[in-house]
Amino acid sequence: MAWIMNYLSITLLLNALAVRESAGNCPRDIVIPHGYYNVTANGYILLFGCDKGYFLYGLKVAVCFDRMWSNPPPKCLANSCPKVESAGTFRVEATSEGSQLLFSCAAGFELTGNYSIHCNGSHWSAPIPKCVQKKGNLSCDFEMKDLCGWSHDPDGDFDWTWETGTTPTQGTGPSYDHTLGPNGTGHYLFMETSAPNRYGYEAILKSPFYIADESGQCFSFWYHSYGSGALSKLEVFVWKEDERKEDLTPRFTLDYVTGREWQQKTIHIPMLNESFKIIFVGTRLKGHKHDIAIDDVSLGPCPENLTSSTVPIITTTELTTTINPLTTVAEVTAKQTSSATRKSVTSQILNSKSLSSIAKPTSEDISSQKSTPSVFNVHDVKLGLNTRSPATADKRGVKNSVDNGKIDMIAVYITIGVGVMVAVIVSVATVYYLHNRRRNAKYTEEEMGPLHNQMCNADVDNEAE
Repeated sequence: MAWIMNYLSITLLLNALAVRESAGNCPRDIVIPHGYYNVTANGYILLFGCDKGYFLYGLKVAVCFDRMWSNPPPKCLANSCPKVESAGTFRVEATSEGSQLLFSCAAGFELTGNYSIHCNGSHWSAPIPKCVQKKGNLSCDFEMKDLCGWSHDPDGDFDWTWETGTTPTQGTGPSYDHTLGPNGTGHYLFMETSAPNRYGYEAILKSPFYIADESGQCFSFWYHSYGSGALSKLEVFVWKEDERKEDLTPRFTLDYVTGREWQQKTIHIPMLNESFKIIFVGTRLKGHKHDIAIDDVSLGPCPENLTSSTVPIITTTELTTTINPLTTVAEVTAKQTSSATRKSVTSQILNSKSLSSIAKPTSEDISSQKSTPSVFNVHDVKLGLNTRSPATADKRGVKNSVDNGKIDMIAVYITIGVGVMVAVIVSVATVYYLHNRRRNAKYTEEEMGPLHNQMCNADVDNEAE
C-alpha cells in the first residue's frame, strides 16, 4: 500500500508539473555489482533490486529531478565473507544479515581504519580496522561533537542535545557548561523536555564499552537540574554486556531540582569479570520546563571518602534515623565521618535480614556524630528486595503511554493515507467527468446545428405563407 501511494504521488506530481521532456535526461550509466534496476514513469524513476543471495543496502527507489537522481544507487551485499569476531578492546557488530560490519573500541582506545565495511560476495570492502590506545584518562568533557565515543541509543524516543550557553527554553537548564564556566563557550548535553517530546519519552545515552579491568573504580559526572512545574527524571545504569536491559536497576536517580549550580555525583563500579557500559536515561514526565544536563564524565580511582557497600539511604534529622528501602545504587558518601560511627551503622544493616531488624544508632553513635561534624549522604542503594523506587514505579505506565501514543500515530498515518487516496480518486473522477461533459457538449452542438437550421427555415416559410 505504501509503495503504491508513493509511486502514484510521484507520477501525479510529475504530470501536474508538465514534466514531459524526453526520457533519459538523468544519467543511465549506473552499475550495481550483483544488482539491477528497472526504469519506470517514462524514465523518471528507477527501481533497484539484487541478485539471488544478495541483500539490498540503501534506498530502493531513485527519482530524476533536474537531470540528477535523488539519491545514489544502493549496494548489493552478501554474508559470505570471512567472519570477524570481537576481541579484547575491539568490538564488531554485524548488520544487514551479516553482510555489513560496524566497529567500535573500548573507552580509552580509538579506531584506526573504517568505521564500517561491507561484503561484496567474496571479500570485505576494506581492511579490518584496529583499536589503538589513546593518551589520557577515561574522561570526556563533550567539547568535541564526536562525544568521545558516547552515542545515542536508537531505542530512545529522542536524542540528548549538544549545547553551549543556555538551553532554548527559558527558566530551565544551565546557563553555561561545567568545563569552561560562565566565561567560556564550552559544551554539555541536555534533554529537551519541550515539544515535540511528550510524556514518557526517553533520551538514552550510552558510553563506549569499558573492559573488565576498568571495573572496581568510580564513575563521576556533573549534572544540572533546574526548572519548575512537573519535573523530569534522570537515571544512571551500569550495564554488563551479558545482561538484559530490562533487568537493569538504576544506580542513581534524580527527579528533583538542585538549583542553578552544577552538582557532582560519583558512583562506585563493583568488580566485574566482563565488559560494561554506563547508560544515562532521561525521561520526560508531565512538565516541559525541567531540562536536565550532564557534563564532564570520567572513570577512574575512587576518592578516599567513598566507600562501597550494600546500604540503604540513611538521613539523620533531629537525632533520628530514617531508612528508605525504595532507592537503588550501592554507594556511601561520608564526608568527615568518624570510622567508628560508620562501621556501627553499616554492620547493623549488613547483618540484618529485614528492615524491621535494623536498630537505630546508639547513644554512643549519636554522641560521636555530634562531637565529629559529619554528613551522611548515602544514595540509592539496593537491598536485594523486590522493590521499586518511587522514581521508577511508574515505568510500566510510562511505557504504556508511549505505546498508546505510537498506536495513535499509526492511526493518524492510516487516516492521512486514506485521505490522500480519496483525494486522488476524486480528482481523477472530476477531470474525467469534466472532459466527458465538454466532449458531449461538442457532439450535441454538431448534431443539433443542422436541425436548428431546418426549424428556422420552416418558421420563415410559414411566415411567408
